[in-house]
Amino acid sequence: MLCCTIPITFYFTAVYGWHTVEDGKSLWSELENIATNMSGPWLTMGDFNAVLHPDDRVNGQPVHDSETRDFKDFLINTGLCELKTIGRDFTWTNGHIFSKIDKGLANSDWMSNMNQLEIEVKDPGCSDHSPLVIDFIEPLNRRSRPFKFMNHFATHQEFIPMVEKGWSKPVSGCKIKQVWVKLKHVKPEMKALHHSKFSNVEERIKQTRQNLIDLQEYMRDLDQDNDMMTFAAAVYQVWIERNQKIFQAKRCEPKMVVRRIVQDIFYRGSLKKKLARRLNSLNFYP
Repeated sequence: MLCCTIPITFYFTAVYGWHTVEDGKSLWSELENIATNMSGPWLTMGDFNAVLHPDDRVNGQPVHDSETRDFKDFLINTGLCELKTIGRDFTWTNGHIFSKIDKGLANSDWMSNMNQLEIEVKDPGCSDHSPLVIDFIEPLNRRSRPFKFMNHFATHQEFIPMVEKGWSKPVSGCKIKQVWVKLKHVKPEMKALHHSKFSNVEERIKQTRQNLIDLQEYMRDLDQDNDMMTFAAAVYQVWIERNQKIFQAKRCEPKMVVRRIVQDIFYRGSLKKKLARRLNSLNFYP
């Protein structure tokens, strides 16, 4: 979708979910398939017919874990974020029960590149649902974009040292104030980490993909050295693994992925120590 008021292309998926937990499983599966192949800012919004948090329903049956489990698993698997809502607290009512079952979810590309990070919940009028509105009109006096902490910051090797650097600065006052001030000290460290290691992600992905294409072309030449072909294949596997998980919760660090691949190649006896060191020293984020 090309927005007429801002020069940017994004993808939008309208959602209408089934009414039961069991029937809703097909919705999560279909959306996960879309997320897997999605590249670029993506917003999915509508009536999910599912609650996500315990306070998403009042005056009715308490929210049980079985109602939220599939929704939470879906967010973890896809890396989508729930956008903040302003206006009304709930999006559906029958006059007695109030619930928040209409939501907007965005992927990491949206969170990184779009300024629209809030959804307004309007008055329902004659409907039992409240419409969700996202405003694309750019204000004349554009404010600076707020800092957003991304989960992938914590996977970087410099994350802990930078947090410790900001947290260790001496502060005074009561305990609550000390925590607040220390968090403010950590914030510029996280901004610096973002700008130095994670900025221009799209350009890095393009460059890494081009490097991958070059390696694949190299591998097609049967006259090339076998060790270099093995090295190219290993780099390709590293790229696939890291590109899939960079904006999601990782079960292992990237360096562990590299180490496993190196070990697999050593077991086949087809990689020299020199190339192993080159592969193990890879430290880029696609």
